Amino acid sequence: MEGDGASSISLFGKDGKGSMLLSANSTGASALRLVDTHWKTRATLATWPDGSPFLQLMDREGKDRALLRYTEVIARGTGELIKRPGPALLFFDQEETVVWQAP
Repeated sequence: MEGDGASSISLFGKDGKGSMLLSANSTGASALRLVDTHWKTRATLATWPDGSPFLQLMDREGKDRALLRYTEVIARGTGELIKRPGPALLFFDQEETVVWQAP
C-alpha cells in the first residue's frame, strides 16, 4: 500500500515482458491493465471513482481505439465531452477522434 492509500499488484511474463497490473487508489477507482512486451497498455478494465465501469482498448502506440463505458467520458483526441446516460460504445481513429458511437 502506498502512502496515499493506493495499492497495486503486478504480474510479469517470461523475461519480464508483458504484464498485468491490478491497482486501486484512494478515490475508489480500480483497474486491471494488460501491458504488451513494449510496456504499452493495450487493454484496461476499470472503474471511475464513482464506480462506473469501462473497458478501453488501445493500439500499439497506446492510443484509444475502442471504449465501452457506462458513464460520461471525455474523448481525449477531440476534448469533446460526450454526455449520454447509460452504456455507450465508441470507436476512435489514429488521432483518437470518435469515428463511430452507439447510442
